[in-house]
Amino acid sequence: MKKILTATIAIIVSLFTAAQQPWDQLDQWGRKQPIQKVHLHFDKENYIAGETAWFKAYLVSDYLPDTISSTLFVELLGRDTAILCRKVLPVLLGSSSGQLEIPDSLISGTYTVRAYTRTMKDLSPDYLFRKGVYVFGKKETSLVTSAQPIKYYFFPEGGNLVAGFSNNVAFKAVYENGYPAPVNAVIRNSKGETVATLTEYHDGMGMFELNPQPGEKYYALAGNEKYFLPDPVEKGITVNMIQHEKGFFYELQQQANDPVYNVAYLVGQMQHRVVFSQELKAGNSSLQGIVNTKQLRSGIIQVTFFNKNGLPLAERLWFNNNHEYLQAADILTDTVNLKARGRNRFRIALQDTVEGNISVSIVDADYESSAHRTENIISNLLLTADLKGYVHQPYYYFSAANDSVRTATDLLMMTNGWRRFNWKELARVKDLKTFNPAYITLEGRATLRGTNRPFDNKALLLMINNVKGEKKRASHFLQTDRDGNFLIDSCSSLTGVYFYSVMYGERKVFLLM
Repeated sequence: MKKILTATIAIIVSLFTAAQQPWDQLDQWGRKQPIQKVHLHFDKENYIAGETAWFKAYLVSDYLPDTISSTLFVELLGRDTAILCRKVLPVLLGSSSGQLEIPDSLISGTYTVRAYTRTMKDLSPDYLFRKGVYVFGKKETSLVTSAQPIKYYFFPEGGNLVAGFSNNVAFKAVYENGYPAPVNAVIRNSKGETVATLTEYHDGMGMFELNPQPGEKYYALAGNEKYFLPDPVEKGITVNMIQHEKGFFYELQQQANDPVYNVAYLVGQMQHRVVFSQELKAGNSSLQGIVNTKQLRSGIIQVTFFNKNGLPLAERLWFNNNHEYLQAADILTDTVNLKARGRNRFRIALQDTVEGNISVSIVDADYESSAHRTENIISNLLLTADLKGYVHQPYYYFSAANDSVRTATDLLMMTNGWRRFNWKELARVKDLKTFNPAYITLEGRATLRGTNRPFDNKALLLMINNVKGEKKRASHFLQTDRDGNFLIDSCSSLTGVYFYSVMYGERKVFLLM
């Protein structure tokens, strides 16, 4: 989990030519492989074995309803990751709905719901939707288990621990299952001298300052266990980013006499789209500046500092929270009836006219494990969908706009995973496949009527007609292969119920769908 951005300079080749800047190549990447995200809104948080879990799915890409995929896969996983239940659902206008039948044989415990599209699974398997669901089932046999060991991880701000400079180092302490653990450790050098004490700020995370010396090794001592920090590098830059009323303030420290390790510009990207860039003055050992992010959407920004040859020297994740995703609304009570199965009527009144897709779940508060859900569509689509690993109670980071929550969010950006995207991957942009919006895909096999003989290597005319009497028809010319198979991709204009007929001159063929 260490973040080392430097490499041997002798073998580094500039990633970008003078004719094509990083943001140009990244824009190509974004067009060819846009990021997809999925969120599932369940009717409740906890279930009894044998119940049905109802949900509504939302798919987005570039902050808009997704049009890349037409099929959603939803799975209920056991604690051994075995698939207990699996549904394949159609997607229309970025939304779908369905249910999972929870087996009545389950043992009480937390199970995982996983949701994804084929594109997500192929391109970004580390970023599928995952949600823990508690199921009350059969009583589990008590097992005597030993206490989970605690592990410490260290993340120098910017990516490297640079000798000779003051470095900010974020850390997190977690159990083996990824849950936050209590912090009780000190930082020592190779001589056994204590140089820093770890203090937890939120959920096992914190930060300390360290001025490492060349060739020295540092470790955290927790009980009798040692956890080593990344080895200091003699060449590099340090980064310090803090909150500012306009966005964020940054400060860089660098070797002024080494042009290879001098920052020439910084770039910020969100969802494979460059959202800002800024040239910096070369030759200074210290650089400071402010980046205004007030006009940007909320979400994770990947901020990268480059030298003049396009080599990334340091990197930092930053969460931009402008609250534009919140829509003011009132819940109006029309009818209240407290009798069993009494009719109640409520209205959700938005203060502005907007077009949207809304789902509401009503549950018995006595059966909820907490007063507020620890994760929701906001925390999923804006935060956890772009981070690797487990995030504990992610909605906390949206619960308030005070300094405490903002500082905790900043620590999360420095410690949880690293990034969706690596700038060095841009060299592969020309090899990327373009994903065509597929909406509805039809595939089948044509055979001669009354036989199983394939209608091989022939041209067909497929006519698709609406069965409700509407004057809608689509025609497609096909070509079968040697086994009679054919495929039509992206029937995006079809909505409703249709039947299919196939013609080939005067001959009749039978279509297997």
